Amino acid sequence: MKPAFLLARVSTWKASQDQSPDRQLENLRAYCERQGRPIAWAETDRASGMKSEDARPALAHAMSLARRGDIGAICVTRLDRLGRSLRNLIDTADELRRLGVDLVVLEQNLDTATPSGKFMFQMLAACAEFQRDLYAEASAQGKARALAAGKHCARPHENVQPEAIGKIARLRTSGVRWKLIPAILAAEGFKQWGRVIKSTGRQRSDRPWPVSTLKAAYTRDRKPPGDFGHATSAESKPGPENEP
Repeated sequence: MKPAFLLARVSTWKASQDQSPDRQLENLRAYCERQGRPIAWAETDRASGMKSEDARPALAHAMSLARRGDIGAICVTRLDRLGRSLRNLIDTADELRRLGVDLVVLEQNLDTATPSGKFMFQMLAACAEFQRDLYAEASAQGKARALAAGKHCARPHENVQPEAIGKIARLRTSGVRWKLIPAILAAEGFKQWGRVIKSTGRQRSDRPWPVSTLKAAYTRDRKPPGDFGHATSAESKPGPENEP
């Protein structure tokens, strides 16, 4: 019997206790021990289930081993740990079937080596995509309600130095293009302060402000307090203050 590849996945934004990679791999190891199946690899992806194989190193490794004939099964705890796209799930299952590699989904008691398991896989994949679409629809409706109430529904505002805003106003009045402003501000010490990168824990060095951030900060500074609306017709007309 060829060994199994144990595949766990957690989203970058969610790692609850019942979905932690350690718990997933622990349950998969116990299953393989009960079945007498040897284990060759156990890896974890930290990515959204909507990501393709190229964006998920553990899944890419598992598929490369399957194509070489080095493994006999890929084991996951739940179907959404393998993916949340119906098309990707079906393509993955079909490729594994052609390669003679079993797909085992522990909590759904699913094994694509059987006809009933293949049918159940397609049904569960459709349900997983339907659930994702419901979440997306609810999220869009919540964002629309928040925007109607005047709430900020984007990334947190970057705190550009007030002195930099004044410098931007003088540069724009002088006709300096937006793409040149970050370098000018950086030369005078107005930079984006270095923050800790969550994924690696390293401290990022100071760097020039992105043009989009400077534009947003400059626009907010010029708006009256409490104005969450769109630009007026006068603001949207071409001119020295609005040119690219």
